[in-house]
Amino acid sequence: MAEKAKIGKYRVLGKIGEGGMGKVYKALHPTLRRPIILKQLSISSEKSLAKRFKREARIMIDFRNENIVQVYDHFREGSAYYIAMEYVDGISLEDLIKKKKIICPMAALIILNEVSKGLKYAHDKGVVHRDIKPDNVLISKSGRVKLVDFGIATAREDNEEEITHTGAVMGTPAYMSPEQLASTKTVDKRSDIYSLGVMFYKMVTGVRPFPSNFTAEAISSITKGQYEKPEKLNPEIPALFKKIIKKTMNHKINKRYKDLKYLLKIISKYIYRFKEHTAVKKALQEYISDKTKECLLEGLSLKKKKNLLLSLVSTIGMVGILGIGGFVLYTQGFYHEFFQARNYGSLEIRAVIPKKYYKNPAFIYAYANVYSEEKDEKNKEKKYSLMLHPYFDFILFTDADVVKLKKNNTLLTTDKVYLPAGKYKLDLIVENQKIVQTFYLNPRLIQKNETYKTYSRRLLEFNISETLHKPISIRHSIKDSILDKSIASLTTVFIKTKEGWIDWEQNKKKLSESISSGSNLTFRYRADGYYEETVTFHVESSMDTLLCEVNMIQIPGTLILSSNIEGLSIEIDGRKENYLGGQKKVFVTYGNTIAGNKEFELPEGKYSLTIRKENVSQPYQFKIIKGKTIKVTITYDKHTKVIEIKE
Repeated sequence: MAEKAKIGKYRVLGKIGEGGMGKVYKALHPTLRRPIILKQLSISSEKSLAKRFKREARIMIDFRNENIVQVYDHFREGSAYYIAMEYVDGISLEDLIKKKKIICPMAALIILNEVSKGLKYAHDKGVVHRDIKPDNVLISKSGRVKLVDFGIATAREDNEEEITHTGAVMGTPAYMSPEQLASTKTVDKRSDIYSLGVMFYKMVTGVRPFPSNFTAEAISSITKGQYEKPEKLNPEIPALFKKIIKKTMNHKINKRYKDLKYLLKIISKYIYRFKEHTAVKKALQEYISDKTKECLLEGLSLKKKKNLLLSLVSTIGMVGILGIGGFVLYTQGFYHEFFQARNYGSLEIRAVIPKKYYKNPAFIYAYANVYSEEKDEKNKEKKYSLMLHPYFDFILFTDADVVKLKKNNTLLTTDKVYLPAGKYKLDLIVENQKIVQTFYLNPRLIQKNETYKTYSRRLLEFNISETLHKPISIRHSIKDSILDKSIASLTTVFIKTKEGWIDWEQNKKKLSESISSGSNLTFRYRADGYYEETVTFHVESSMDTLLCEVNMIQIPGTLILSSNIEGLSIEIDGRKENYLGGQKKVFVTYGNTIAGNKEFELPEGKYSLTIRKENVSQPYQFKIIKGKTIKVTITYDKHTKVIEIKE
């Protein structure tokens, strides 16, 4: 039957799609003279669907935000309801992720920023979306980001009982928060923030953190917040992104952002380079159209930071200059030198570290606790805690003895500090060494009389010895990376020696006598059905215990589908594609059968195969063993339209 040429006042340009709820048309707005979308729902549809459809129109008709698709009209004609809304000529975020595999950092951040702005607008209106996912984010060819589909959104005044049935769960499982899985009636904007985090995770890793089905395992993972860290899937992910994902996707609702304004504030610090919203659109436009592999384009206008600084300086004026000057004078000790010379003495604690020390000086843990004989108000010793850091050469303050010391050593120092004159006890801790000393600190008035010793400060200097090597205890924990269970009994561990690779377990007693801290060690792990793992590391001199935890990756099994005909649809576990993690990190698309053999690699486990031809489907259970191949034969009789599957 031919489609209508006109619906209401809108001229139909063509049908875009058709689903269980109704049809979607592209039409022309009579006054705006621009393409729009007409969503149709049959009046005979399920009652709850009709209420959701009307509610979407009611909620969105008053929305006016550049990051939310605009609804122009909703009406009834004949036996159907219609919503007229903005047409976005572009691509969904879901399709962009499929196209790019992983969204580059700045583009991902910009998209997150734009969606967050639209979603915050809805939240401020009292509306919770409840179905945030990449399919519901559209990016136009001109670079505009739009949030769509408020079909299952809830507003403050809604009666949820009219929309859902008892026990009904609404939303997309992989993106739903733990509380939304438990009950759709109690969710608030923090549930949307969680879904936003899941969507951001997929943007920067290319995969979802959780499965898309309602299995007990999937629900348990979501409820407990158990998902693979994004940096394991994408090692180049910025630290900021890890923090955003961890905060937004926290399975405990009270530990998420309470409002999107906090997230937007964080993001704004990193996209300051886009002075105007048009620059954002241009960057996205070029990115989605593949004009650039990067998110930022040369020549984008930046915020004029210099003008901002000049403005601040002129506003602060002499007050700021005097304040900064006073702070510098205080920190450099002028206050104590000139006004507290009778009461305070100056002190520097210095540790001399040998050049061949086992640790990089920047990472040496060193601090001093200085205890005064004077008591505080609680009758306890007064304690001053001071951290030591590498000595920096400042020309004006470098001592002559430093030049000589630094030729063969590294210096750690507290810098010059001022403490009340009196008797003290020092506890100096440098890694695993402790030095205790008592000393008396004279006031500056007296210190300046001792020209060569304490004129500038009292110096307490200590030589730190190289840490002695000691025997180490070595243990191995070996697990299956997917099943998270021990496979130590299946694994042979080898250690690299001067003679080559030797069995660790067989030679452990002999080797333990020669291996000590301060060594570089390399272990190799082999197990049937798993890829070989090699781990190399340095054991610091201060260590006496080593636990090496290794997650082994399974070698996938091979499934061969042999068919007598092409074009039969293939689904495994209800999906048309799967992600093969581990070594390969690729998506496997099942597609359709060919007249012959078609091979897939799958992790070990039990699977359900479904073969479809039009309205005919045939299920089949099979098992994959790691490293092994199984062959499944599929036959289709064109006359009887019967599908047979057998191994």
